[in-house]
Amino acid sequence: VGGEEVQAKHVILTTSLGVLKAGAIAFDPPLPGAKLDAIRRLGIGCVEKVFFDFEPADLATLESLNLLSTFLMRDPGEKDGPGELLGDTFFSLSKQPGSSMVSMWVVGKESGERVAAADDASLVDALAGVLKRFAPEGTVLPRATRVVRSNWILNPLTRGSYSYLRAGATEEDITTLGAPLCKEGHAAPLLLFAGEATHPNY
Repeated sequence: VGGEEVQAKHVILTTSLGVLKAGAIAFDPPLPGAKLDAIRRLGIGCVEKVFFDFEPADLATLESLNLLSTFLMRDPGEKDGPGELLGDTFFSLSKQPGSSMVSMWVVGKESGERVAAADDASLVDALAGVLKRFAPEGTVLPRATRVVRSNWILNPLTRGSYSYLRAGATEEDITTLGAPLCKEGHAAPLLLFAGEATHPNY
């Protein structure tokens, strides 16, 4: 950890499936073949969260126009329009309790990569362009003053967001991934795996 060696009798590994799929952790001895196969078959998806900060009065304006708590989806045939940067699917534009921020989910690897790589001004422009389509003609819409995003897909500690069953994968792969590893001749687990990718309900 930070260049320091830490010794322990037991380890609980909660790393993302994306990190495991990338081979970013060296295991010695190597993980069993069945666990490696499960890691390979399971998929890691991309869902990014983007938060837009508004002045309180501007947030009230958006609420009065019924533009919050709304499912928004760009026309798939649209090219180079205001929603192009946000991708084909973005939804759950909703106010965050106790704050002046509005959150939005962006779904898909390509969309997530674009959002993660874009500058704040471009994201503000994209949201403003989309909201304009849902507001009465001639309405002057407020603009966000700040942008915060998750960047799960580019973060080397996550390399994605949520796991899923790809074609060819089964719930058995999830169980195999979550199965603890024991040292031969010992009943107590030596290496335990945890996290949303290791449980079929999450």
